[in-house]
Amino acid sequence: MAFEIYGALLAKVRRGVFVFPLRHQVLNLLVPLILHLEDANGRVAQIARPTLCHLATLLGWSKLRATFAEKDVWTVLSALLQQEAGRALWFLKQSVLLFRSPQVPIRRAAVWFAVRRSVPPAGQIIQTLGAEEAGEAEEARAALRHMRADLDPTVSCLATQTSYVLAAKEEMWVASSTSCFCPRRPRKACF
Repeated sequence: MAFEIYGALLAKVRRGVFVFPLRHQVLNLLVPLILHLEDANGRVAQIARPTLCHLATLLGWSKLRATFAEKDVWTVLSALLQQEAGRALWFLKQSVLLFRSPQVPIRRAAVWFAVRRSVPPAGQIIQTLGAEEAGEAEEARAALRHMRADLDPTVSCLATQTSYVLAAKEEMWVASSTSCFCPRRPRKACF
């Protein structure tokens, strides 16, 4: 019902009226809307797809509109992150909100989007974050630690693996910097 109302509201919006406050709110609901393509209720998934297509039209995302219309949720998420890489931290925060979804398929998709490696590196938000942004992702790390005890084995395994990867990555950042202001530069070998 909520996605039907959301879709109906978006259908009334014209691109010329699509200004900052509304645009910001729409972008805040983008990842949850995509993740609901995996909803256990087929009707919700059916409603989410045309809503995503209309949203892509409003945002001027013609390439993503075609992806939203036809592709599976994994392809949609990878394409979104690839096109909008500068919003990776924002997408991560949206994804973390659905880590507590009562529906296993949505929880699995949310964790996958945050942590999964894919052939193009665009499919994993956490791996695309730089050192500065990774520091802001503490909420995601805490949520992943909690997800290690998830009842779904896929979600639990992804969360556990990612927790270890993040810990190793943080150790590498600490080991590679000489101070908190400048990273150590690799030395050239002299023979």
